[in-house]
Amino acid sequence: TQLEIQHDTWDSGFTVFYDGLRFVNLNPTNLPPAGPPPPSGVNPDAIEPKVLLFIYDPIVESMASQRMHQAYGWTDPAWLAHQAAGDLRSNSHDLVRYQIVATNIVDGYPYFLDGYQFDDASFHTTWTSRVEHASMFDYKRFVTNYGIEQRIQSGEIDEVWLYTMPFVGTWESTMAGDGGYWCNSTPVAGVPSTRLFVIMGLNYERGVAEAIHSYGHRAESIM
Repeated sequence: TQLEIQHDTWDSGFTVFYDGLRFVNLNPTNLPPAGPPPPSGVNPDAIEPKVLLFIYDPIVESMASQRMHQAYGWTDPAWLAHQAAGDLRSNSHDLVRYQIVATNIVDGYPYFLDGYQFDDASFHTTWTSRVEHASMFDYKRFVTNYGIEQRIQSGEIDEVWLYTMPFVGTWESTMAGDGGYWCNSTPVAGVPSTRLFVIMGLNYERGVAEAIHSYGHRAESIM
């Protein structure tokens, strides 16, 4: 007999109109016929998003020429990503089956929006001093330099999991493409993709729990 709808508008001051809102009685005899059953072994509610796993994990020559995660005693980011995918699958009761279809490991450092780029020495200074560079990760440059937009458009991948060292200014999650909206951060401007896609900003100095934490904020924003 009544319906209450609430909106969190963040005091934006806009007006919401509901058109054609009415109460109806659903008569089971008037419903459309049920569709055919799914094939054996197929769950029609399950999804299998295709992920590009992109890792900045440079070789640090001054530390026995080890990959950064080894040199600093951090966890292998490829292992972290597969563990996170497994947790999302089990916690969704086998409905969200992430497929890591490609992995890029870069022997280098990402660019900041102001054009700055760490080297081994400057990163070590930042890590030990905890004084961050005053800029953010350059998402548009990242997408353009590695042809990610074309891979999204072709359907080869659906989203990007970006693992980096700390202090490079990534968001926990961000959205790119035409019509991109808030996804725990402002969307990436200037990426002309008709398919929206999310870039997860993950840090291999942390663990699987923090990756799932970031994913939770992504889900909050989208919902």
